[in-house]
Amino acid sequence: MKQQYQNTLQLLSMGGVVMASDWTSGSGRYITKRAIPPFCEEIEASKALDVLKGKIKTKAKKLLKEHPKTVKIIAVTNLRSANKLLKEYSNDHI
Repeated sequence: MKQQYQNTLQLLSMGGVVMASDWTSGSGRYITKRAIPPFCEEIEASKALDVLKGKIKTKAKKLLKEHPKTVKIIAVTNLRSANKLLKEYSNDHI
């Protein structure tokens, strides 16, 4: 649960949307894709604006405008549940 919490917290601190190429771990030949946190999805950039809503959609628009060749993005699809998860986890571990 701790790793999921950290991944969710990091994704939300990055604005809730990040390019899939930035969501990796390792270096050189040993790069692997990181686990996608709960309430988040890997979405194709062409379909992202149709799927996403609200604040996350505006962040995705900005990201795609800055990086037009982006193929996939990692986005929080259920912001309310992600914030609830972070709140519950922080209350349990204070």
